[in-house]
Amino acid sequence: MFEGLTLREIGVARCDQYLKVLANRSFSRAKHVRVELRLALELAVRHVVLPRNPMAHVSPLRSPASMPNALTATEVNAVRAAVASWEMGGSCSGPRPDGQLGAIIELMLGASARVGEVLAIRRRDVDVTSTTRSIRIAGTIVSLHGEPTKRQDHPKTVKSVRTVAIPSLTAEAVRRRLARL
Repeated sequence: MFEGLTLREIGVARCDQYLKVLANRSFSRAKHVRVELRLALELAVRHVVLPRNPMAHVSPLRSPASMPNALTATEVNAVRAAVASWEMGGSCSGPRPDGQLGAIIELMLGASARVGEVLAIRRRDVDVTSTTRSIRIAGTIVSLHGEPTKRQDHPKTVKSVRTVAIPSLTAEAVRRRLARL
């Protein structure tokens, strides 16, 4: 794309066109090339080869829309079996089982929640006594650099605060988890 061109001939339009063609083949690669181009052309500006960096005016890359992948029933059962085997001492690798992993995974599956959101659930966020059992996802666990891990009073995004109806298997896992705490 830039073969045979001098640095002064590389402009915004050429960079933009190149990144769009590349993004059609691989969005991830286009993101990396965008960073590398910006840094390389910034070096040319610093050494007064170019008056300005053309990458400063290139339009941002838009990530392609993607559909989330759900686990199949077979995959869910395989995860449950692996956790049950590990909790029964069937594996010699990893930390000692403390009986929490199965409940955490059931919560993640039943509430469609991230692991940090599940670990941040408090007693007051759970309603397993009414006819429609539910969990309020209103926090997450964060580990900031140099600070101890703590509960944050909001999930990853504002839209992530939600109340989720949960199936009976998940409600039982919540009861077990809260009883341990």
